[in-house]
Amino acid sequence: SEQLAGLIIIPSSTAIAPAPPPTDPETTDPAVFSFVDSALAELGRRADRFSVTLAMRTGLASFAALERALRAADCPWFGVDLDPVALLRDEWHADEVFSRLGMLIRHLRVRDAVGGAGRRTRPAIVGQGDTDWPELLARLDAAGYAGWMTVDPTELPDRGSAAVAAAKVVRATK
Repeated sequence: SEQLAGLIIIPSSTAIAPAPPPTDPETTDPAVFSFVDSALAELGRRADRFSVTLAMRTGLASFAALERALRAADCPWFGVDLDPVALLRDEWHADEVFSRLGMLIRHLRVRDAVGGAGRRTRPAIVGQGDTDWPELLARLDAAGYAGWMTVDPTELPDRGSAAVAAAKVVRATK
């Protein structure tokens, strides 16, 4: 309560501005797309020059935005760094992600989370979150994925134990 908080200023719910609606690609300024597309084209030229594969993920955008950028760049050196937590947060269901981007997956981040309201997530140990690991790995196999997997327990308090647990889940599922 405000009385117990003392000198801490707590805004009332009426003073907090609502979150802006998600940006609709149809109404986004074409200059933004042009800028991003030209930057990706240059990055693609450099990736080609050095024979380097770049895997991009959706930490700040949706899978739809990632697909748009990858299709516009049309670079064989670009792919997707698949984050299962992003699957829990995104509007696209896993079926749509794999049907549109499955062949472009170049890397898998092995981490998990528990999904909540408003597409929010809370980090969890792999196998204790909402990711269906047997289903996810089966989808990857069906997409022909044969790339790297990296265990990522950085958001968990006991990283060592979480990494061991993640490796056990992946090995048991394979």
